[in-house]
Amino acid sequence: MQYFFAILMLASLGACHSSKPAAEEPAQDCPTPGVVRDMSQLDGCRFLIELANGVRLLPADGIPDDFPLTDGMAIKFDYEVLEGQMSICMAESAIVRITCIQASGERPEIPTCHDTTDPGSAEWMQAALEKHAPYEVVKYPYLDGWAYFFRGGPVSYLYDCQGNFLCEAPGKMLNDCVRKVQGLGEGEVIWRRGG
Repeated sequence: MQYFFAILMLASLGACHSSKPAAEEPAQDCPTPGVVRDMSQLDGCRFLIELANGVRLLPADGIPDDFPLTDGMAIKFDYEVLEGQMSICMAESAIVRITCIQASGERPEIPTCHDTTDPGSAEWMQAALEKHAPYEVVKYPYLDGWAYFFRGGPVSYLYDCQGNFLCEAPGKMLNDCVRKVQGLGEGEVIWRRGG
């Protein structure tokens, strides 16, 4: 009988013991790689997160106070797009809430920034020429590279030098895209239809 109580007591104590406290559980990996870019040289901008496809996200919420961002920092993160949000930065593709973030030693491969006066030299430019049928392409200095404005009628399209769509300008209406192009300064016409 004494052995029975001893075994029962040991079994009870063993059942109460947890192998690992909850605080020590490994953190779940965040799925999306990105690179932090300091865009403070632009009005209303600070840190954006650049994805491997060149898309730039503006984090509006969710970055912990104890996770300081620095220019060029490789991260892994997850996010939710905040629909209907606006910013004065205008260098972002979307405004997001960060739901998971961690430092990463691996930097995603960022597409090449094309600095060209020949739209036929980049596949994405050839595709944009075919898709939009513009009458001219204007090159502007933009951020740390270039932007290309495919001017056409009735709609014109602005892309960054990596081929990321930035905005469209419908006809002669003054909208945010037209203001963005006007804010880029003097452009250089690099291509005209038929010439």
